[in-house]
Amino acid sequence: ALYKSITEYAEEVSGMDQYSIRKFAEAFLVIPRTLSESSGLNLQTSISNLIAKHEKGFNHFGVDLESVEGKDVVKHKNNQILDRFKTKFWGIKFATQAVMSILSIDQIIMARPSGGPKAPSKSEKRIRINEKIKN
Repeated sequence: ALYKSITEYAEEVSGMDQYSIRKFAEAFLVIPRTLSESSGLNLQTSISNLIAKHEKGFNHFGVDLESVEGKDVVKHKNNQILDRFKTKFWGIKFATQAVMSILSIDQIIMARPSGGPKAPSKSEKRIRINEKIKN
């Protein structure tokens, strides 16, 4: 569901920021991809099923390790599908803060002129020479 919402937001944003937002959205597919791949499921089919279900409004739909079709996590809570909201909340919050810190550092580096200190202009050189002569 987060992938869908963030991707929709990326569509509204113009310019280069749109690409960063899309990549951020794709990061939310890492866990379902890893689960699908490590359980031996067809990766493309299970992820496309997951995205299709979320687009139809089934926000509690998740990857099922036994079937490419997936499962509704809320309906099947008797099958001991446990999902901790607090863990996800803090994980997403800390990951987002880390990304924002990296991006702000990147903006500072990009904004700073490259090279060392600025070379003094001819008039500044003359003033320094004149000051040295006077002393």
